[in-house]
Amino acid sequence: MKKEISNSMSKKNDPHFDIITPICKACKNFEEGFKCKVYGERPKEYGYAKKYNCPRKNIDKNNINYKYIKDKLK
Repeated sequence: MKKEISNSMSKKNDPHFDIITPICKACKNFEEGFKCKVYGERPKEYGYAKKYNCPRKNIDKNNINYKYIKDKLK
């Protein structure tokens, strides 16, 4: 059974973990310090990768993290 962890805590090529990436990491509204330009403190359901349907998302398809969330945006 695989566990999900944040990509910031993952171990490369570890078969026991799946990498999860919050939608915020590929959003143009994301700011340093885990802040959001729209919400201020980012909502936990998006910040902890529980949901990917943020109504205020502004996804940057050139962002390095986009490849991890693109399938979840459909």
